[in-house]
Amino acid sequence: MAHASVNGIDVCYERSGEGPTLLVLNATGATLASSQLSLEPYRQRFDVVALDQRGMGETEAPAGPYTMAEYAADALALLDHLGLDRVRVVGTSFGGMVAQELAVTAPERVERRAHHDVWDRLPRITCPTLVVAGRHDGVAPVERAEAIASRIPGAELRVYEGGHVFFFQDPTATPQIVEFLAG
Repeated sequence: MAHASVNGIDVCYERSGEGPTLLVLNATGATLASSQLSLEPYRQRFDVVALDQRGMGETEAPAGPYTMAEYAADALALLDHLGLDRVRVVGTSFGGMVAQELAVTAPERVERRAHHDVWDRLPRITCPTLVVAGRHDGVAPVERAEAIASRIPGAELRVYEGGHVFFFQDPTATPQIVEFLAG
């Protein structure tokens, strides 16, 4: 794992795989160390950039609380550090909220991503968008995913079997998400 001083903090990140660049934003509590298994399907098709978000894993934990804008700014600063102008983005749970913030803050930097209140700004997202949900998710119900997809022009919604971690519960989820991102 590498470290970079970006956006005023020390960020731990990893870059691996080959293909179009994909920024992966993890769920709350997930770290690079704990996410290796979930990153593997992406590494097979993409140049994966993943990071421990501020306050998690090996990334610095400045005084909080943190805002979604700060998390998105950290990701954008890391992309700048790596010389990446435009990437595909995928976010899981909390990472999905960061991905939304990144997409509405800097839409010109985002090619795609699947999955906080950006409700009024969601129509600004112009890249191909896949919104995914678990049919039995008690944390982020399908109705929220439907609402999000309805606000993003041309967004596609896919609902998978399982709960909040449906990508582990429904074996069709991750391959379909990877295929969308590769498209």
